[in-house]
Amino acid sequence: DRDSSRTKRTTIVESSVPASFDTMNPAEQLLKIVDVSLRIPSGPRVLLVRLSAVGDCVQTMPLASAIRRQWPDAHLTWVVERGAAPLVAAHEAVDRLLVLPKCFLTSLRTLTKLRGELRQHAFDIAFDPQGLTKSGIVSWLSGARRRIGFVRPFAREFNPWLQTEHVTPRSSHRSEEHT
Repeated sequence: DRDSSRTKRTTIVESSVPASFDTMNPAEQLLKIVDVSLRIPSGPRVLLVRLSAVGDCVQTMPLASAIRRQWPDAHLTWVVERGAAPLVAAHEAVDRLLVLPKCFLTSLRTLTKLRGELRQHAFDIAFDPQGLTKSGIVSWLSGARRRIGFVRPFAREFNPWLQTEHVTPRSSHRSEEHT
């Protein structure tokens, strides 16, 4: 039954986000919002920003599980680019996906729509385990009062300036940084 739930979640994402999404004109792309859970939010609204690279998203999944354990009634939204979206959708801790095109930073229209969508959900906390400027901008656009990311050198570029709290990883192995 658990496998059929994952298959259903993945199918929802694959049918909601066309394969041509990343090659479309940026003005046409905007973003896709996909609800993958029927959970009714009653706890904190949590944003998780890990945009790309399937392997990096896999390494971030323990963080999504830890968030769900900490706040079982939370509503967890994960912002991701199209390539890893079906994988992230299959994770049982995730309630909603915001799927961004790869070049979302180059489109003012997409950034404006993203900001509006994020602010509408009034996130209480945003986690940014990616540590890059583009993920930091998404966290910052959310308007979450608490934006948590890594300290330098684990966070790069302008990311640390866009976060309100910084964490030092307890481990030197990337897969253990998010547990």
